[in-house]
Amino acid sequence: MKSVRIHQYGAPEVITFEDAPMPEITPTQVLIQVYATSFNPLDSLLVRGILKERAPLQFPFSLCSDVSGVIVKTGAEVNTLKEGDKVFGFLDYTKNGAAAEYVATEAAYLAHAPESISLEEAAAVPLASLTAWQGLFEHINLQPGQRILINNASGGVGNYAVQLAKWKGAHVIGTSGAENLDQIRSFGADEAIDYRKGIESGLSNKVDAIFNLVAADQHYMDGLLDYIHDGGTIISSVVPANPQLAAKRNIRSSAMWVHPDSEALKQIAALIDNSTIKINITQTFPLEKLAEVHQLSLEGKTNGKILIKVKS
Repeated sequence: MKSVRIHQYGAPEVITFEDAPMPEITPTQVLIQVYATSFNPLDSLLVRGILKERAPLQFPFSLCSDVSGVIVKTGAEVNTLKEGDKVFGFLDYTKNGAAAEYVATEAAYLAHAPESISLEEAAAVPLASLTAWQGLFEHINLQPGQRILINNASGGVGNYAVQLAKWKGAHVIGTSGAENLDQIRSFGADEAIDYRKGIESGLSNKVDAIFNLVAADQHYMDGLLDYIHDGGTIISSVVPANPQLAAKRNIRSSAMWVHPDSEALKQIAALIDNSTIKINITQTFPLEKLAEVHQLSLEGKTNGKILIKVKS
């Protein structure tokens, strides 16, 4: 089968489109014929070795942890899924991923794909939507009526976070560049702020929570505490605001790390099928162009959710 793999850490030049052996499955796993995957910033961190202490890889390593496709084989202990099922999921990012024609994964990571979108489009959902879901509902514990600021609301995670926070009944304030303000309003943001002018330029009152999706330095993160009520919460997908500084105002601050969650994916699929959540795919590339996507990301030339088509 064809796969996109790396044989060492490094720049996008180490990413190769090549032949790879067909995966073997264990009794708790399934084999998926991959229809599509997607690019996430996490993939770039893994390739460059930035996460090698936390998530060491075994080479050669197939990229990409988002998957959508059809199950072609099930392990002896799998009873929740069957051959022919259309599924999507977020895989263990330390194991061989879905940038391949076939991938083996734990059945527990998967859910039936939404029916109202194409199976390929479903690959744009798992990691980004789960990051939003877990950030808002597991870490922030967002409640109806609360005011929440979503920092970088136009990104892949931010689009889902705006929609999920609005579904929960929160008052949603999103930041983005001026060119994306209308987009985040269309996803449900009650207020939209041009980050280039500064958050203070458009924020009328402090918020109960901030969900930060911006890769920023410590000084910037600590500055976000000024926009939160005493007793509030700030959760970051990257660097957290200083917890000791936050604690002086009884603000809870921490970073989060997304994990596979099939139960949450089932609920997300239902929200897609009842039109509560819209999918926003900004670009689509074939599998053999994945190295090019990594290079574009390093150059800051990507935005939103990028789909990688595998099955032609």
